[in-house]
Amino acid sequence: MEQNQLRKLNIDLLHLEAIRAAENCQRSEAYLLQVLEIVDERGVHLECELTSLFQYCIALLGLSEGVAYALIAVIHRGREVPELKLAVLDGRVTLSKAKKICSVITPENHRQWIDLAEHETSRVIERCVARANPKLAVKESIKYKSAERLELKLGVSEEALLTVLKEFRDLTTLCRAHHKLQHRRPERSDGLNKTIQ
Repeated sequence: MEQNQLRKLNIDLLHLEAIRAAENCQRSEAYLLQVLEIVDERGVHLECELTSLFQYCIALLGLSEGVAYALIAVIHRGREVPELKLAVLDGRVTLSKAKKICSVITPENHRQWIDLAEHETSRVIERCVARANPKLAVKESIKYKSAERLELKLGVSEEALLTVLKEFRDLTTLCRAHHKLQHRRPERSDGLNKTIQ
């Protein structure tokens, strides 16, 4: 359905269309997972003169790096823990959540992690993964967000974060007070006001 047609739908029909689109997206993602697993097994990327499945996903399929990493992680971990791949294929776990638990899921603990991925938010999952595998909690990084702005990503304890936020609030308050003082109009005495008038 084209966008002009979608705009004419009432709220209920538009909602149903959104549900259908989301289901199609999940089915496509699951199908792509299956296809890429076989592409990897048969070395199709090598036949295309690419050295990795990741390059194949980016260069020839036009996938984003994030989606490519997620698919490949789930494919590789799914060989050891087939229940993970099945949870994605039957729609119980999203690809994004499945990727989050790849570093900690094993044949022995798969039920616990799949259940968590089915029922919890991404944030809760990330926290549980960080507890189970602290080395993977945060990868420090710096990325350009614009020509003059950088994004800094680093790992800190909750206690350290609270301290930094308190200091930041105190500093912000101090800066605002300083700004007000700098931009405040000086008060004139009555004698000076009469002289000016």
